[in-house]
Amino acid sequence: MMSEEFKDYYNQILEDVFVQTNNIPYAETLVKRNYFRIKTGFYEDENPKKVANDLIFQINETVNNTKKLLSEGLITESKKTDFAVRSIVRTIVDLIKKESLGTNYLPEDLKIKNKYGEDIIEYDFTGIPYFSIEFDFQLDRNIDSEYSLNSHFSNEDDVIEMKLIINPEYYPQCMYDVIADLNDNVVHEMEHLFQNNMMRPSHEMDLYTDKNRPKGSDYYKQQHEIPAQIKGFKRVKKLRNEPIEKVIKDWFHRNKNNHNLNDYDIDELTKFLSIKYRDYYSQ
Repeated sequence: MMSEEFKDYYNQILEDVFVQTNNIPYAETLVKRNYFRIKTGFYEDENPKKVANDLIFQINETVNNTKKLLSEGLITESKKTDFAVRSIVRTIVDLIKKESLGTNYLPEDLKIKNKYGEDIIEYDFTGIPYFSIEFDFQLDRNIDSEYSLNSHFSNEDDVIEMKLIINPEYYPQCMYDVIADLNDNVVHEMEHLFQNNMMRPSHEMDLYTDKNRPKGSDYYKQQHEIPAQIKGFKRVKKLRNEPIEKVIKDWFHRNKNNHNLNDYDIDELTKFLSIKYRDYYSQ
């Protein structure tokens, strides 16, 4: 429970960060993630404006370092994400083959050690913020489809949460589509990871709260969802060597039950996202 004095201090920092970023969800996430830094500043009687400036400086340093790496050609985004995605999908497919049911915490459950002999609990790929994955895997003959795959990015702790349910009657023949969707989901949620760590322009940020978030097909037209979707589709297009329209339409048809979409919605979204895809990659 916050004391009234600390609440005022915390809210002043939140307000200062919002003024400098002009993005409420951005500011709320940044301040939340630095709660202990703020608490320390409160107890040490630091000026709240100085703490807010320190947080903004942290963002700018991250963005500038990333731009520097990319502009110098030391690492390209496609290479760094492709390697990470391949490694993660390979691990998840191995878990599926071994029928590792329940929640798998990655990379923690892999028991990989760092140079100090400690278990690695977060992925540490070059040029990508630290993150972890919670992969919940179940088998269920009663689901209406071959499989169900849902994912979510938790911006409070940089965790990708994935839940896969496979109908064993369709295994292993469903794995062709499962692997495509795993690739798509991992790339998609990693894009939200970049957004959450201030490594994307402000126009690609999430401006909605849970209360006013769009529903149905409009959900996919949110400014932070568009780049995540098209990057996931780009990964599948590369794997399958198929036209982008087919990749998008097939994905929505495979996932229509999970997202309450009808055929009209799918046709509309296919056209909308195909245009966005070409706009994005023609830049």
